[in-house]
Amino acid sequence: MISPFARALAAVAALAILPGLALAQSAPAPQGSAPSAAPKPADKSGDPVVAIVNGTEIHRSEVEAAREDLPAQYQSFPLEIVFGALVERMIDGKLLTTAGRKDGLAKDPEVKERVARLEDQVIQNVY
Repeated sequence: MISPFARALAAVAALAILPGLALAQSAPAPQGSAPSAAPKPADKSGDPVVAIVNGTEIHRSEVEAAREDLPAQYQSFPLEIVFGALVERMIDGKLLTTAGRKDGLAKDPEVKERVARLEDQVIQNVY
């Protein structure tokens, strides 16, 4: 389960990106960029790779799951409308996570405490 703060942050990020989505989809991809937002052929399970960030694949199913974290009014938009913004948000998230892990944040006491609280919330929600 994603915290209310994370949901709000995601909503703000989506709102910030949505107005320029149509322009961003028609713009050519920058040369030499690490993440690739171009869809790839479907893998064996039928879940296509939509981006690769530092060797880590992002699949369409992950983008569809991220859409469920948006506020209700944005979940009602067709996936094609929010798809590019969600992929960009996921790419940014992967890059931030990689940088944070590289800086040792996974061992930070505050991070460990937050992870434990989130784990408790997930267990409660699943049970």
